[in-house]
Amino acid sequence: MAVPWPIVGVESRGGTWVRLRHADGTVADHDFSYLLGGAGVFRYLTGEMIPEAGICDGGTVGWETDAGVVDLAPDALWEHAVLGLCPGGVCRGWTPAHTVLVPRGGR
Repeated sequence: MAVPWPIVGVESRGGTWVRLRHADGTVADHDFSYLLGGAGVFRYLTGEMIPEAGICDGGTVGWETDAGVVDLAPDALWEHAVLGLCPGGVCRGWTPAHTVLVPRGGR
């Protein structure tokens, strides 16, 4: 059985909000503002870059930065949407308010 979380669609929703569509049909709007000002590679990510998110590495979402590609774990993003939690509690700054599950058939 295939895993449900590869990202197959990315759409900017304005500001730091990005809509992601997963392989299993799950769709969620993510506010990636919690990534800004982060440590490590996230220090290269700016608010202006968030709307430029794209699919990379065959199923995740990411951004081209001066330091290279910054990408996010698609399984964690899927769990944010479907389960409303951060797997392992390692999503610094993320809260359930940063992710809104879009009802099937929703826009």
